Amino acid sequence: MDWNGLLQSAAEFWTTIESALVIIIVGIILSNLLGKFVKKSVSKLKLHKAFRAAGINIKPAILLGNGVRYLGYIISVIVALDKLGIATFLLSVVVIAILVLVIVAVSLGIKDFIPNLISGISILSKHKFKEGYEIEINDAKGVIESINLLETKLKTKKGDVIFIPNSLLAKKKVIIHRRTRKK
Repeated sequence: MDWNGLLQSAAEFWTTIESALVIIIVGIILSNLLGKFVKKSVSKLKLHKAFRAAGINIKPAILLGNGVRYLGYIISVIVALDKLGIATFLLSVVVIAILVLVIVAVSLGIKDFIPNLISGISILSKHKFKEGYEIEINDAKGVIESINLLETKLKTKKGDVIFIPNSLLAKKKVIIHRRTRKK
């Protein structure tokens, strides 16, 4: 039995494991720092106010900061596993599958968002109707309380509130009955 060869193999094995652990630890530290930097940078842009004004309740600074942080974690793990010699092809397939699932989930989540946003911009820029107008669309009839980028809020004579997606206002026939004063 060759003890020198065995000791040398064990030392190389532990060096490889130590290198992988260092990669993961440094990756976590850098990912956290970069995530905080992105979060602060995006916060300074005050994008959350624009999203809130558009009726969207997300915080882009937190979303992007966490996204960068988790992406850094994933990259660190991939590099560490590559250092250990674990099959990167299998890991690449898993990462691609996760990315495809995320893309599908995001696209399904925003499929109604984009048409409503475009219609909202059109409605607000063309001034076809404004707050205080009494309109009828399909079976809904009421006075426009507010219009934002995604939806229009109607108040019926009974006092009910109806939220109508702006894409529906752009696609369907809208009857303007009369212009009333907004209270």
